[in-house]
Amino acid sequence: MVTSGLRWWLRVVLLLFGILCIDSLYLAATDLAAWFSGASRENGIYLWAFLVHLVLGLLILVPFVVYGIGHARRGRFRPNRRAVAVGWGLLWIGVALLVTGVALVRVEVFGIRFGIDAPAVRSVIFWVHAASPLVAIWLFILHRLVGPRLRWTGGLAWGVGGVVTASLAFAVSTGTPVKRPPLDVPVALATSSTPAFAPSLLETAHGGTIPTEHLLGNEHCIECHADAHAQWADSVHASSSFNNPLYAFSVRNTRQAMLDRDDDLGPSRFCAGCHDPAILMSGSWEQARWTDPAAAEQVAIDPLGSASIGCIVCHGIEDVSTLGNASYTFEDPPRYPFAFSGSPFLQWVNRQLILAKPDFHKRTFLKPVHESAEFCGACHKVFLPEVLNGYKWLPGQNHYDTWRLSGVSGRGIGSWYWPAQISDDCNGCHMPLVPSDTVAAGIRDDSG
Repeated sequence: MVTSGLRWWLRVVLLLFGILCIDSLYLAATDLAAWFSGASRENGIYLWAFLVHLVLGLLILVPFVVYGIGHARRGRFRPNRRAVAVGWGLLWIGVALLVTGVALVRVEVFGIRFGIDAPAVRSVIFWVHAASPLVAIWLFILHRLVGPRLRWTGGLAWGVGGVVTASLAFAVSTGTPVKRPPLDVPVALATSSTPAFAPSLLETAHGGTIPTEHLLGNEHCIECHADAHAQWADSVHASSSFNNPLYAFSVRNTRQAMLDRDDDLGPSRFCAGCHDPAILMSGSWEQARWTDPAAAEQVAIDPLGSASIGCIVCHGIEDVSTLGNASYTFEDPPRYPFAFSGSPFLQWVNRQLILAKPDFHKRTFLKPVHESAEFCGACHKVFLPEVLNGYKWLPGQNHYDTWRLSGVSGRGIGSWYWPAQISDDCNGCHMPLVPSDTVAAGIRDDSG
């Protein structure tokens, strides 16, 4: 028997459970599509749906406990024993659903991390959590069939509406974005298809500039990748821009020379594609402060002027070619909710979402291209374009082809030196794997 007081709690439980089912249908459809296609379908909408799932899952805890205890106490001695038995089964399945949901959450509070990380254990918990709603719906129908009659019209309408809503959300959010085709031109004529980036070969996936805040933010990376950030901070990649006095002097003179010769800063962008990608992609390269010697000290500590080759500009690269001079395509990585919020609490929520579901973060910021020698070759291969020197296309410093033609790569048949162990990429020598105890550290051997 459901009293008027318990009926209110029941309505809250059914409402939250119904919304959770719609949300779960969308999440499950996205995951199944990824499983069948072999390609991730997760995006910003998926992450918001995941956040809604977590919030509603926490909100339903109290109403479920209040209603479950109250209803069980009033109905445990009812004469309809079949309804009572099914009701107890439904209650415990609900408990299993909520307990496994909480068990899957990974959270960090005051620097202390709570959660289960063991993949095998998480897999068992996940499948119990995924199957429990189906069993709960079946038991709820049985519970009502052996109990008082229930009007099913409203429930069926909710069910059909939920399936349609989840299907539409899936169809809208998992469309394949249109990619810009690569330029098919001789290397001497190669340049970016975006005038704001030429004559560097830099491309963005959508063909425009990127918001400045989307290109910065190393401080967020430090929270989970402290050791990797420390290694980067000691490297020349961290001082490739106006925080490097030698480069700053050179590029200021180049900019001034182009202004004197052509009254145009355009040719100097050839430098920025590799040395100042954040400045170039944000559309800030034309600002006069980068040319002014009097502003040298100020721009050296400016967030953009000191950004150099930061975390985002490298890990946002999705494709490269071996032409050099910034021959890469950058795609603004989709972020977890509240990534750019100024609220400490919402920043904490953002971090918890990454901890709770890190796979999307891994796929977004570590792509197969990042482990290839060609990725490094996109910048470690230089040429001077005719628009810069006013003469003709000339090759410059070229680490990539030198490596590829050597015995070290295993491809240079004319090399005089062949090491016992060849190197398939640059990372083996320049970025070898090292032990780490950070939260982002993983096992990088044949054990998985």
